[in-house]
Amino acid sequence: MGKGARALSHTSGYDAGRKSAPVVIRHWECNTLEEILSATIQQFARYGWLLLKDVKVSGDKNEITCIVDKSFESNGYKGLSQTNTCYFLEGFLYGYMEIVFNMQKGRSL
Repeated sequence: MGKGARALSHTSGYDAGRKSAPVVIRHWECNTLEEILSATIQQFARYGWLLLKDVKVSGDKNEITCIVDKSFESNGYKGLSQTNTCYFLEGFLYGYMEIVFNMQKGRSL
């Protein structure tokens, strides 16, 4: 796709993630951060996007770490890639979690 593919994919994913978080929260009727993370893990696996593993939220809830496995973007690669291959999903998770954490801090879920 050329040199602009990373930025285009990341930006598209970010926008999609920001729009998807409220939909998942409403659909799964989530009330807590733990419920949102559980619903997120189940939702992504259900549609074959990726498997989220070892999800950890920092004590101050300003950072989340996880392992992304079997993502639709990386499934075509054999072995380990030396660079990131999941630009859309990287952006998606940034946008998604930005909404989740801002809702947690500033508004009720």
